[in-house]
Amino acid sequence: MTEQEIRQIIDRELNKAYRPSLNLISIQAASNALDISRMSIYRMIKRGQLQLIKIGDRSYLKISEINELGKRE
Repeated sequence: MTEQEIRQIIDRELNKAYRPSLNLISIQAASNALDISRMSIYRMIKRGQLQLIKIGDRSYLKISEINELGKRE
């Protein structure tokens, strides 16, 4: 999946979950973009493959890290 395709999915499905000024994406939007479960995302966080970023009570991931995962698959 290309970076452009991932961004299109993010924009279309979860517009408010996407924080373009910070280049962050919600866990749900990331799991949708990569077509994997949220639990898989949490396992990747636990293994140190993804960095979790908390803003208030919300959790986000770096879009650049999701793009890298998309390129590997």
